[in-house]
Amino acid sequence: ATARNHQGAVTTLMYSCDPLFSVGTSGGLLFTGSADRTIKVWDIWGDQQQEETCVQTLVGHGATVTAMVDSGYGSIITCACDCTFRIWQPLAGREMLLHAFFSCTQTVSLAPSGSESWANSMALMGSGINQQWSLYVGDAVGHISVFQHRNGTSEGSAAAPPPDMKDLVLHQAWTHLHSLGVTALELVIEHNFLISLSFDCTCAVIDASTGTPFLKVENPRHVRYTGVVWDSHQDQLILCDHAGYFQAWNTFTEHVIASRQVVTPMDVHSPAVVRGGAHARAAALLPAVTNLTWLYPGTLICLRPQQGSMQQWKVARELTSFEYVGHTDEVVAIALIPAPQISEKTASMSEETMNPALGSPRKNDEVMLFSASLDNTMRCWDEYDVTERFRMKEEESEISCMIPLSHLNLLVTGNDDGSIRWWNPDLGSLTSATHHDNTVCCLAHAPTSREEYLLSGSYDGSIGLWVMGRARDGRLLPHQDARIPDAHGYESFTGCPVEILAVEFFSLAQCYVSGGNDSVIRCWNSTDLSRVATLRGHNESVTCLAVDANFLFSGSEDGTVLIWNLSVLEGVIGVADAPEVTLGPTAMIEAHPGATVHAMLMLPSLGFLATCGSDSKVNVWDYTVPAFDPMAAAAATTDADGEGEGKEPAEFPLPPRDPGAVDRVGKLVRGFNCGEHEPRCLCSSVLGDGRVSILAGTKEGTITRVEI
Repeated sequence: ATARNHQGAVTTLMYSCDPLFSVGTSGGLLFTGSADRTIKVWDIWGDQQQEETCVQTLVGHGATVTAMVDSGYGSIITCACDCTFRIWQPLAGREMLLHAFFSCTQTVSLAPSGSESWANSMALMGSGINQQWSLYVGDAVGHISVFQHRNGTSEGSAAAPPPDMKDLVLHQAWTHLHSLGVTALELVIEHNFLISLSFDCTCAVIDASTGTPFLKVENPRHVRYTGVVWDSHQDQLILCDHAGYFQAWNTFTEHVIASRQVVTPMDVHSPAVVRGGAHARAAALLPAVTNLTWLYPGTLICLRPQQGSMQQWKVARELTSFEYVGHTDEVVAIALIPAPQISEKTASMSEETMNPALGSPRKNDEVMLFSASLDNTMRCWDEYDVTERFRMKEEESEISCMIPLSHLNLLVTGNDDGSIRWWNPDLGSLTSATHHDNTVCCLAHAPTSREEYLLSGSYDGSIGLWVMGRARDGRLLPHQDARIPDAHGYESFTGCPVEILAVEFFSLAQCYVSGGNDSVIRCWNSTDLSRVATLRGHNESVTCLAVDANFLFSGSEDGTVLIWNLSVLEGVIGVADAPEVTLGPTAMIEAHPGATVHAMLMLPSLGFLATCGSDSKVNVWDYTVPAFDPMAAAAATTDADGEGEGKEPAEFPLPPRDPGAVDRVGKLVRGFNCGEHEPRCLCSSVLGDGRVSILAGTKEGTITRVEI
């Protein structure tokens, strides 16, 4: 009888469909190498009623088995930490048995190659009869050894036996490629490439015949590459690394085509990992992503060791993406004013108002796209030509925020001197008012049932309500109608007012919502400005707010987006002497773990939520779908495995789930990485054919537009 399981960690897998290995089965055999120094052969296509599916255990190595390759014609090669590799072939005379019985036909030491270390990886070029074989072996000190043999079987033999590999000898030893151990080897036979990954955080593309490297990729994040695959359809090299980044390289031009972080690694110091104990801390030290392979053209499969899962990724190409370049400092806001709100005066503005060198204003059949920046300019862009049309300059103070009032054809900016300015891009006019004592950092439109207001939040801790009145001659005369001073109280350590970082209007309950750097959200009655609710759940400052029907979404520096059901407020506001309500979140989206959520955007036509964060990502979420919980999945698997008698408990018991924990939701529908740029604000645009685009303003002054 053979033992069912390995007695140590499984370190390598290989599946072979070689017809010499199996008779009368529809599939091949699975080979597994382990830290218990053995290789097991599994018939995964056999009778599923049989508990034992291991058909043979190969014993011979003196240390952990590290890699295996299939020769393609009657033999397998394995290497281990005992500084040898072994060749295994089926014994003759057993061809009619159900499975082959393997025996070791040759043991080759790495010592003749000058290496005093063990083999970590292997790759084999050439298979079948009468071909030149080259076995590439990467070891733990960074050397690559090439072993060759030539089959002596005569050509034209109709029933040639498996190649005799006993004459396998060292051909070359390349010691100049890496300074640390080789972790993976990948052959590109059509181009005669050998690709190697190493612990020295590099990837080398080598001439497989001479060992001459013609491309050396050093990881700019100084973490090792954990997976490599060649895209034969595009002739591109795709890499993944320990930090969760994917890179695509053109090896002929030696330029990176794309680089983005598709997986956010666990933070070993995060509260969730600390609460998880030793098991969670050990998982956080594993690579974020590893082991790339093609499922079929355009679709990759990778492993996520930290989550204990496997993921499938679609490789999308030729996406429609544009970049607006012109600002010289951070873009703080992007806004659209629809075409019906643009008057005929725009087309006849005088040269004193617009600089003709920057282009003329838009026509009535186009939408005006505006951006505001810390370079104190507000620029109008052509959505189709991706060019600047004209700009407006702030001369007195720094712009800190902006919103559009499309129905009034106005742009409103908050400034660092506490002022609010109303801009008419149609006339080039400007109206200003000042009532705050510090920077105005957030604005919101609040069309209440009583009056149309503009909300303003400031670092001075107050919330202002502005009425946009007009004089008899039509001039805009905004004035502050009311004010909520010290809306979130004072900080306990400094005694300074809590800064207001976000404001929003919740129309169904006719209340104002504010978030500050005290991590608390407060709701205010729009009639008497009394506080009607306090929302607690974030661990850091609340940076942005968004409303969709009965739900409030809040983004925070803790990297999460909390979802709150505010329908209860409809029964509180308007009731005399109603007590203040304290609410907890309904659900949570782990939008940008370990980063700050800078902005959120509702996409009503799609029913999705877009977020951007300091991790340089813009993510689009379906917040109606529960999030994948690896801890719950692992617990469910453990429970399922534990049913029945004789089942052993899990080696690392998972921590119990907090019954008061917030449900995690959010399926990532689409995400893109801004590369070296950090997105700070979002806006959406719907084209004439219904396509939706997201525009992201970045800290570096660019605006990136991507169709979703």
